[in-house]
Amino acid sequence: MSKTDKTPPMPATEPQVRHDSTTTGPMPTSAIGMYDPQFEKDSCGVGFIVDLKARKSRDIVEKAVQMLMNLEHRGAVGADPETGDGAGILLQMPHDFMKIAAAEAKINLPAEGEYGVAFIFMPQENGLRKQVENIFEKIVVDEDLEFLGWRKVPVDDSVPGYGAKLTLPYVVQAFVGRGKFKGSKDDFERRLYLVRRVIDHRIRAELKLNRAQYYVPSFSSQTIVYKGMLLAAQVPAFFKDLRHKEMKSALA
Repeated sequence: MSKTDKTPPMPATEPQVRHDSTTTGPMPTSAIGMYDPQFEKDSCGVGFIVDLKARKSRDIVEKAVQMLMNLEHRGAVGADPETGDGAGILLQMPHDFMKIAAAEAKINLPAEGEYGVAFIFMPQENGLRKQVENIFEKIVVDEDLEFLGWRKVPVDDSVPGYGAKLTLPYVVQAFVGRGKFKGSKDDFERRLYLVRRVIDHRIRAELKLNRAQYYVPSFSSQTIVYKGMLLAAQVPAFFKDLRHKEMKSALA
C-alpha cells in the first residue's frame, strides 16, 4: 500500500453476518471494531431523562414524551395495528399538579411527600368496582394509614385501538395519607408497597380478579406511572393529565 492510499486494511478474515428483521442490512455474528454481538439484547426499549440539578419542569415531561415516541419501534402490535403491547411513562410525583387534581376531586391533600397515590386499573362494572374500593379502603385504614379519596383519571376513550378497547379498564387514582404512621419518608414508601401487596392478595382471593381485571401500575409517594395497552403516541393522547401545564418532573 502506498503512503497516499487511505484505504483501511481489510481484516484477516471476513466476519460472519446474520440478518435481523429490525435492521436494513446484515449484522456481524462475531466481534468487529467497537461492535460485539454478545451485547445484543432483544427486549423492550427504555429511555431515561433527568435534570441534573433536580429541577422539576414541564420541559422534562415533554422531552420524555418525545423520547417515548422515538422508541416506538421497540414496541409491537398484533392484527390490530392500533393496539400496542404496552407503553407508558414514570414521573416524579407531580405535587403541583396533584394539588389541582385533588382539589377538583374534593380531596384534602397533605404536604408533598406526606401522601401516596395508587394508580389503578379497575373493572368497568360498577358493583364489582365498589367491592374493590371497599377492600382497598379497609386495608388502608387497618394498616394505620389514612384513605383520602378517589379520583377518576380523565382519559380519551377514542384513542386506543379496537383490541385495547375490548378490555379497557376504569382508570382511577387513590390518595392515601400517613394517618397514624410515624416512620421516615423511606419507611412510608415501604409501607405503601406492603399495603399494595396485601390489597392485591385480598382482592384476588376474595373477588377472583385476574390482572386483566384489576392491576396497580404504581402506588408510591415519590413516583407515578401512566401506562396502558397503547402505542407510544397514544399515551399523551389517552391520558389528559400528561398534557397539563403543571405536570412537571425532574426525571422521567
